[in-house]
Amino acid sequence: MLKNFLITEFEKRKLKKQKYSIRKFAQDLKIESSTLSKILSGTRPIKPTTAVKILEQLQIDWAMKNTLLLSIFNPRSILPTDTDFDVLEDSAGSSSSYWEFYTVLSLAEFKTFEDDPIWIAKKIGTSVENATYILGVLKKLNLITLKNNRYTATGVQITTSPGKFVEIVREAHKQTLSKSIEVLLTQEDHDISDFTGVTIATSKEKITEAIRRIKEFRRSLASFLHEPENPDAVYRLGIQLFPFTNKE
Repeated sequence: MLKNFLITEFEKRKLKKQKYSIRKFAQDLKIESSTLSKILSGTRPIKPTTAVKILEQLQIDWAMKNTLLLSIFNPRSILPTDTDFDVLEDSAGSSSSYWEFYTVLSLAEFKTFEDDPIWIAKKIGTSVENATYILGVLKKLNLITLKNNRYTATGVQITTSPGKFVEIVREAHKQTLSKSIEVLLTQEDHDISDFTGVTIATSKEKITEAIRRIKEFRRSLASFLHEPENPDAVYRLGIQLFPFTNKE
């Protein structure tokens, strides 16, 4: 999908400026012209890091960037090790929010999952229009597939790569935090969730190691929580580590 998009984009630019070349296109995308030539000819697959670099230079909306980036990935195992995680920028599409997109993807692991926008909309509390859009994207990108007469998740695992699409990532976390506030204020059963925090006097030198430990813990807990046989709920694990004090 991304290769075809780039071919179309190149042709559009060439129509506007006849002397527009592959070399100039590569310069605009900030990649080597030889790399771009091989990508357009189909002789070189597009690596995730290259795709991210290219998409950062294209003037297209967040939803399209997300869709094009998703299109380069293949389904793989779900156990979370460094090599098992696909790199994907957080989704912040104009028609659906980040948490809705990934909640539906997780719902597809349920044995009771229904390929029905009305069922999905009721399950996660969104509009039927959003549910229809999300379901279509998941099918188109093969993140869910028809198996034994029902749609199920293909098993691709999604995470984010820091430093890429900064505004999209920020918007995604903003949406998730907003959802967590909603749950905090409206949930009556406090035994099914946990909101905790601690304030610590620390040294800036320890933060890098702390972030590494958080990443390790997050993946370990995700492995423990993941229920491949009979899942019946979708949860979001959110961990924040940030300074209360200002830089001097």
